[in-house]
Amino acid sequence: MTPTTDDRATAVNDFHAACEALEQIHALAVANDFPDRRLAAHRGIWKQRLDDAGERYCTALRPVSVSRCPYTAEILALEIDLVGLDGPWWDLDSPRRPLPAALPATFVGFDGAVRLDDPPPPAPFLRRPGPQAPTVIERLLRHGQVTAVCSELRIGANPAWLIAYFAEPGAEAPQPPNDWGADQYVATLDGGMPWPVETEPEMRDANIAPWVEAGLLRWIAPGDEDLKLRSGLDGCPYLGLGGDATHFYLRPGADTPAVRTNPMEKQP
Repeated sequence: MTPTTDDRATAVNDFHAACEALEQIHALAVANDFPDRRLAAHRGIWKQRLDDAGERYCTALRPVSVSRCPYTAEILALEIDLVGLDGPWWDLDSPRRPLPAALPATFVGFDGAVRLDDPPPPAPFLRRPGPQAPTVIERLLRHGQVTAVCSELRIGANPAWLIAYFAEPGAEAPQPPNDWGADQYVATLDGGMPWPVETEPEMRDANIAPWVEAGLLRWIAPGDEDLKLRSGLDGCPYLGLGGDATHFYLRPGADTPAVRTNPMEKQP
């Protein structure tokens, strides 16, 4: 049976309930109000429920065609939670994300941004959906054999932008950036085993016009189901959107962003 939006909602609710129960158990442990053995038993039960809800949540996410490689024209499909920012896909510290079945060999990594036109639903974990306008990671575009592609999505009712990075076929690809909304990227070890790798903040540039003009940032028109790659400043819809390179955070239980400036992020 194909998972539905209702399956996703049920899994998210169950995941939130387990997070909140584990937080309460932690508070009781710190206060030393209950015997350790009883708390350990309850912690084990709720941890199992958390993992079960996380698995059901990942199963409910479907691949979405989000970009296209500028070198091979292959389509990039990722399983992103587009329903809302309350899903554990957006958990900054411990994201729950299914592994993509297949990716273009030229794919390096992806970043993104979300503009909060509507307050997002609260969640019991820290979230960092990105800046509120598209930015680019300078290290990748200065590599010499990497091109980025910007496309538009929607996260719930909010406009969002995905920036995917691709390396020329045969080129030595640079280290991937952290995945969108996470403090890590997923590497593949020998034998195909996935392994999360944490990296430091990157220099980002919110002034994307020079990168578009140089042909290092290509774009796909909003709503273009054919994902046709376009170039140049003329008609580019991702210029002049406002915002900056500052990432915003959503604290656990909050739907109001708290902005923290990262000194590595470059303003236009």
